[in-house]
Amino acid sequence: MADYHVIWSLLVVHNYYEGGVCDDFRVGVSATTENLLKRRGLIWKTIAPDRWALLASDQDLLHPDDVFEFDLLVRNTLFPYITDCQGLTPGHAVLLSCTGTEPPFMPPFTGYPQQQTRPGILLRILLSAGELSRSGSGLVTKLIFQPPAYYWEYIFIFRNTGTEKTLELHDKEHLLTFDKGIRLEYLGHPAQCFRSVENPPFTKQPKSKIRLSEVLPGGKRELYAQLPSPVPGEFIDASPGVIRRIVYI
Repeated sequence: MADYHVIWSLLVVHNYYEGGVCDDFRVGVSATTENLLKRRGLIWKTIAPDRWALLASDQDLLHPDDVFEFDLLVRNTLFPYITDCQGLTPGHAVLLSCTGTEPPFMPPFTGYPQQQTRPGILLRILLSAGELSRSGSGLVTKLIFQPPAYYWEYIFIFRNTGTEKTLELHDKEHLLTFDKGIRLEYLGHPAQCFRSVENPPFTKQPKSKIRLSEVLPGGKRELYAQLPSPVPGEFIDASPGVIRRIVYI
């Protein structure tokens, strides 16, 4: 049996996720490319949740004029909310011509041509075999996605319409500070809204460290030790650049 080795790989990093590793994507191969892979005796396979590879038993199998076409498809419907993705148009794929020798590609993908595609295809990767045959094995094309920066907003809706509670938010990790909150009416109920002073890049976190307290004449009483984190895209009435969480108390 022939000894296959990686001659090129595609690596996708998304810094919303811990360590940059996520499985929000899959890579599709066009019918033309699939036939070309068979004719050249090449193998295309997934080797990690965020990495795909082109394998060959012999570098000479490649023809300098070969161009392989791969589609990067998004499987996560929240992708637009967790990605700083200016320059990407729904229904169109950005065409990235690569050789494995270029620096990482990062949004915004301005200056690259776009091609109309079926929904879900984000990028179309065009791999030139000519460079692969000259440069040897182990070349990598890297795509890096960054999360957007968000202000955190909490709206606390009072179940008792006659309440005069005074609330306070505190981040136990000291990464966020919140304003004193404003009184308002939300969904027909009295509420209090807090917004963070900072707008850090939003990352996937297992647990929030935000504590909610009620301020009383004799001190504070903790209502929530760990409030749930806001979820991007959950409340589309939030202002641009803001992610919101609604809590009934």
